[in-house]
Amino acid sequence: MPVPREAVAHIAELARLQLTPDELDRYSTELVRIVEFFDRLATVDTEGIEVSTRFTRARHVFREDEVRPSLPVEEALKNAHETKDNYFIVPRVI
Repeated sequence: MPVPREAVAHIAELARLQLTPDELDRYSTELVRIVEFFDRLATVDTEGIEVSTRFTRARHVFREDEVRPSLPVEEALKNAHETKDNYFIVPRVI
């Protein structure tokens, strides 16, 4: 049974998404499939499995900072839409 369109519309509004009527119908069905998948995961026997917060064996892979040559300012700015005094000019975010 699909998730009601109103619920999908509410979730989309919270996420600041504008969905078409077709997308609302499609996502109402897809959300059910996602929830069913998580229900299946909940049935997996994890007894005796150690809890882990890391998915790789790599630890402390940070490197030392080292000064190296970089692009000349002119080269870095050559494809910029707009520049001023050797800086990128970008639209205000806030």
